Amino acid sequence: SSLTFSDGMVNLPGGTKGTSYVNLGENAFSVGSDNITIEIWARQNQAVNLARILDYYAGTDSNNDIYMAWWYEREAADLIEVKSGGTRKFNARNTMHPYTLGTKYHISMTFCTNANGSTTVSWAKRNTTSGVVEKSSSQTISGWTLSAFHALAGSPRLYLGYSLYGEADPKASYDEVRISSGIIGAEQCSTTATRRPTTAILPARSVGLIIQTNCLIPTVPHGV
Repeated sequence: SSLTFSDGMVNLPGGTKGTSYVNLGENAFSVGSDNITIEIWARQNQAVNLARILDYYAGTDSNNDIYMAWWYEREAADLIEVKSGGTRKFNARNTMHPYTLGTKYHISMTFCTNANGSTTVSWAKRNTTSGVVEKSSSQTISGWTLSAFHALAGSPRLYLGYSLYGEADPKASYDEVRISSGIIGAEQCSTTATRRPTTAILPARSVGLIIQTNCLIPTVPHGV
């Protein structure tokens, strides 16, 4: 089935793996710095076990993978994982749950390097009307950076809704994705959570999903 566009959003109807997803191209997290901020405005329309918010990996390489999942049915929780060089750096569960069905959230994730060579990965979900943080958490990975991840992963692709493994695609809608070099602070994220550009900056075939980075990432919606 095809993606649809309505209310300025890209709607993924869900289904078996590869039915509907968005491919944002290679090296999306490589923007000139190991300190980056990812912001996504999106909503879950129906709970689908382990369906991805995002997944970042190369080919079929299961040794290097960064993902966020909307819903983990067995534990009634969300799921966030970083795996690098075949080692699971962390697997965080139930830190953002619940994603109320039909409610759009501002979902942020930052990678911040520390003086001792570690990296702190932080994430949060915010109310898009008030900007209030509803849930947040973080994990610090010792002796690891995004550069180390990219050195091992080759040229990973960033997907919205597509899983490295066999999980079904989500029933979800995406409004906007921003990837920034540097750390956007909590206060600024709460401000931007309530704001959204009204003019799409992508070609007509992709209108409805706005992608902003230090340089524009081409978007290839599957099924459009």
